[in-house]
Amino acid sequence: ISNFVPTTWVLKGAKKAFFSTGIWDIKYELLILLLFSAVFFLLGIIRKADIDK
Repeated sequence: ISNFVPTTWVLKGAKKAFFSTGIWDIKYELLILLLFSAVFFLLGIIRKADIDK
C-alpha cells in the first residue's frame, strides 16, 4: 500500500540522494513523483470542470 503514496517516493529519493553520488541515482523516484504530480493535476482540472457546470 505504501507505494501508492507520494511520500514514500520522496523519502526513498531523499535517502538515495544523501547516500549516493548524483541525481541520476534518483531518476526512478523523480519519475514516479512527476507521474503523481501529473495525475493529481489532471484530477484537479477535471474536478474544477465539474464544479463550473
